[in-house]
Amino acid sequence: MALEKTSVIMTILIAMLAMSGGNVSAAAPTGASEVDGSGCPSCFLPIAEFTSDIRYGNAPLTVQFFDQSINSPTSWAWDFQNDGIRDSQSKNPAFTYPEPGTYSVKLTATNGQGSDTEIKYRYITVFPKPTITVVSPNGGEDWPRGTYQIIRWEYTGYPGTTVRIELLNGSTLFGIVTPGTPVGTDGTGSLIVPVPPDMPLGTEYRVRVNSTRYPSVGDTSDATFSISVVPSITVATPGGGEDWVQGSLQTIRWNYTSDPGPAVKIELLKGTAVRVVHPNMDIGSGGSGSFPVTVPYSLPPGNDYMIRVTSTRCPTCIDTSDTPFTISPAITMISPDGGEAWLQGSSQTIRWSYTSNPGSMVKIEVLRSGTLLKTISSSYPIGLNGTGSLDLTVPFSTPLGDDYTIRITSTSYPACTDTSDAPFTIVPALTVVTPDGGEDWFQGSLHTIWWSYSGNPGSTVKIEALRSGTLLKTLSSSCPIGLNGTGSLDLTIPFSTPLGDDYTIRVTSTSYPACTDTSDAPFTIVPAPIDASESGPYIVPIPSSTPLGSDYWIRVTSTSYPACTDVSNGTFAISDA
Repeated sequence: MALEKTSVIMTILIAMLAMSGGNVSAAAPTGASEVDGSGCPSCFLPIAEFTSDIRYGNAPLTVQFFDQSINSPTSWAWDFQNDGIRDSQSKNPAFTYPEPGTYSVKLTATNGQGSDTEIKYRYITVFPKPTITVVSPNGGEDWPRGTYQIIRWEYTGYPGTTVRIELLNGSTLFGIVTPGTPVGTDGTGSLIVPVPPDMPLGTEYRVRVNSTRYPSVGDTSDATFSISVVPSITVATPGGGEDWVQGSLQTIRWNYTSDPGPAVKIELLKGTAVRVVHPNMDIGSGGSGSFPVTVPYSLPPGNDYMIRVTSTRCPTCIDTSDTPFTISPAITMISPDGGEAWLQGSSQTIRWSYTSNPGSMVKIEVLRSGTLLKTISSSYPIGLNGTGSLDLTVPFSTPLGDDYTIRITSTSYPACTDTSDAPFTIVPALTVVTPDGGEDWFQGSLHTIWWSYSGNPGSTVKIEALRSGTLLKTLSSSCPIGLNGTGSLDLTIPFSTPLGDDYTIRVTSTSYPACTDTSDAPFTIVPAPIDASESGPYIVPIPSSTPLGSDYWIRVTSTSYPACTDVSNGTFAISDA
């Protein structure tokens, strides 16, 4: 049809050029009127053309048509459904399509020279009459203050792209929920709305949803729903103080009032860390709910855990355990667990217990002041029937100390671990017997240093004299350790030994330097006693110029051993003659 019309237009233009002598813009003769650029538009065939105000809409759809034909048609024949029936002879008619469908439109324009027809195929689309149906709230619901609720609707046909939602209280408009929100997809739409905490309570509320394009298309809740008081959730267990062992089956319980919504989120708190236990658990029934949970072996032990339960619909409906509860390891250290004394070279047994199945192997470590000192075993069988043990000999090279602990850890679940509750002590296999504190050793006297030992800390020992904890002299760098668990060294105290009350003796294995012991307390070096048979008088004249006084004393010192000296035990007086 478009090609035919082009040919017609070209023919008319050629004829117009011929009549005007090749100049279509020549001036019209005096007294002639110019119409549409031609002196005689009705002298040519009409060219039919039309348009309309709209091309699609909902049934019943009224369309206003406009003639756009050229060359001054004098009559028009409209067929709005292209069914062969003439529907109108008006120039610019309106027509109502009562039923949904897609329609072709035909216009025949006529003048004295003939007729022309224009058909626009599938030109008008009429949709079924749209509907909107409120699904919820649709009567009987309870919307607590402070909660989030969902308004849902369904639609058919084409109600436009947006809907307006209003809240009614009784028959009165309470407020506009939204002036325009997307209508939805695939025949359904929804909107989440908050219920203000100060919303007036009532039982006569309804929701109205209307198309913004077709205000008459809409629906209202079939029956009323209620605005109620704020609901609540209370964590019942764990409420605080409980002890949950890794691997054990526990139950989280809560209570609720009113209607906080259909589901809750359950979270485990440890300090500021949050772990979701369940994102959307059914709230329960009859005002209470529960969730059974197996405590993961991977959950680190601690005494700062809490449970938080929150309504998924009402964020203000939330509660947390009143006080913390404890997650305990499935492995428990039995011994050493604090206070034990382990002798270098002795045979000891590490013991532990376990529950359920924290894996088949454990790692055993020794700590000093909480810092790893040595891994005793990186993979050792966990045991049988809930208990396990490891026998070991304490090396003679083990440093002495009172800050040792043992740590047992599952190789499958590193968080499943336990450590001795308190430190134990590594004590020496060598023990200084004498001097061990409080003795008086005279200069020049003969004494015996005694020690005991257990096991086999080597064949020789080093013996040292200390003053105030500082090495003074090595008495023997390699002395036989002794026999049958005891050893000794005879020693004559030199007259040159300085007097003092801060002496100790240290005995150390030459094979294992960590195997050592020192006198528990200091002993004293005192001046050599002067035998009465060796005494003699020394007459001293007191000069008359000697100042009077009561604070005089006498000091006697060996000229051979200056350290061998003594002073009067108390003062004496110089007085007048």
